[in-house]
Amino acid sequence: MAENAAPMTLRVLTPAGIVSETDCDSAVLTIPDGADGRGGGLVGIRRDHAPAILALGEGSIRASLGGKPVLNVSVKGGYASVRDNVITVVTDGAETNG
Repeated sequence: MAENAAPMTLRVLTPAGIVSETDCDSAVLTIPDGADGRGGGLVGIRRDHAPAILALGEGSIRASLGGKPVLNVSVKGGYASVRDNVITVVTDGAETNG
């Protein structure tokens, strides 16, 4: 990340409210492959990523800042929006890991 570049913001939301909001310079999201939400893999998001809406599979969301982990959350699927260096995750359930 460039010296003067502001970090991205990652928000994880559930019906109960905000689970987490953190600054990061990269995030890795679990995405589904099949119509049943199984399979799939990972997608990485960095600063200035093109706007996107992503379906999420059951799995983890990991974020780091300056090469150090800042967030690890397990989600039960959902969706993620990427726009203007803000990643917003909407899921029915999430649990922070360590």
